[in-house]
Amino acid sequence: MSEYQIKDYTLNNFQIPNLVRKHKIKWWPKTDLANCGSKAVEHFLDSQPQYVKTLSPIQITKQETFLAKKQQIMAQMAKCVSEEEYDKLLEEIKETRSSVSSPVDLSTDNDDFFTQAEM
Repeated sequence: MSEYQIKDYTLNNFQIPNLVRKHKIKWWPKTDLANCGSKAVEHFLDSQPQYVKTLSPIQITKQETFLAKKQQIMAQMAKCVSEEEYDKLLEEIKETRSSVSSPVDLSTDNDDFFTQAEM
C-alpha cells in the first residue's frame, strides 16, 4: 500500500514542493520470523546447492581487477568537462589496452637490494 504527500522543502530561502511516497508493508501475525533470519537463509542455501555459485580464486581476482579498472576509468570519465578531454581519455584507454606489457626479466639485474641497504 502506498500513500502520497506533498511536503515543502526549503533550499536557499526558496520553498520547493516535493512529492513524497510512503510505503507500508503488512506483516501477518502467522508469519514465522525464525524463517527470515540468517540461519534460515544458510540452511536453504545448504539444502539447495544449485543456487550457490562458487568462483575459483583466479576468477575472483580477474573479476576484482576488471571492476577496479572499470571504476577508475568511470571516475576519469566523470572528471572530463569537454569533449576534447573525453576523446583524449578514450585514446589513452585504447593505447593502454593495445599495448601488451611484457613480464619483468630480473635475470640480468646484478643489484642486490640487501647489499644496497647495508651501504
